[in-house]
Amino acid sequence: MVLWMAKLMCFPRLPVKIFNTLFLLLVFTVSVYAADNCQENDDTYGMRDCLNSQFKTADQELNAIYQKLLKSDLEVPQRKALIKAELDWIKFRDSQCALEGSFFEGGTIEPIEQESCTVNLTKERTKQLKALIKRMND
Repeated sequence: MVLWMAKLMCFPRLPVKIFNTLFLLLVFTVSVYAADNCQENDDTYGMRDCLNSQFKTADQELNAIYQKLLKSDLEVPQRKALIKAELDWIKFRDSQCALEGSFFEGGTIEPIEQESCTVNLTKERTKQLKALIKRMND
């Protein structure tokens, strides 16, 4: 994929609108396919419903891991740092996903892009917190 983009960059006469369109198409394709199995839906409602379901599952897993960390043997400064980090991460997630959706502002793909981003970042955050638990137990 990077090689394809590098080759595309070698065409300086390629109109900016065409380049931007191709770039956004690539971003959209990657993010929609990143959300497991939701691309199999034929319409935006089905995709949104699927992504919403995936988010609920991912969010429940994240919250379970977060609660496990809060109930662990963290000292007060660590617990405060964890809470702050989680609140900051939520702000980051929401801002990042709003940015990713904004490339499709007003279109039916905008909420799909945002929801796909939310699912993916939530799954990544869960991995980060699991790694933190593992490090604490080592």
